[in-house]
Amino acid sequence: MLIKINTKDDLVKVAGYTHDSGFRDDDLRYDPNDKIFTLMSKEYLYKGRFIQRKTEIIKAECKLTLRGVQSCDVQFASKSDANGYKVVGEDYVNTIQLTDDRIIIITMFQRIKLHLTDLDGEFTYFIKGDNKDKGSNAI
Repeated sequence: MLIKINTKDDLVKVAGYTHDSGFRDDDLRYDPNDKIFTLMSKEYLYKGRFIQRKTEIIKAECKLTLRGVQSCDVQFASKSDANGYKVVGEDYVNTIQLTDDRIIIITMFQRIKLHLTDLDGEFTYFIKGDNKDKGSNAI
């Protein structure tokens, strides 16, 4: 699935797909010459009826690409969570906010601030082969 990103409503739709998707530091890329920001993330399959537990099974892979990004500022909120557990490689997208001239991607452990000239990009959502018949939430 491909979503073109040109309006705030497009970004809200993308935020719904990226919520709780996991990524590592090397999945974030910013090219200051071409002014392109890319975030690759993975949506995992969760199991459990009342208590959801993440499995290692990848349900889908996501790619967010934004053009016209004048600057990218990654601020680590903490190297440990509220309970003192250390960050061990993977972070998770909580939400994406849009203000007049910037996008803020809020994750569990960092804030990614992107300053834009205009809102232009796309989001792709790749459902992994074995999960197509397991109630994927892709449209």
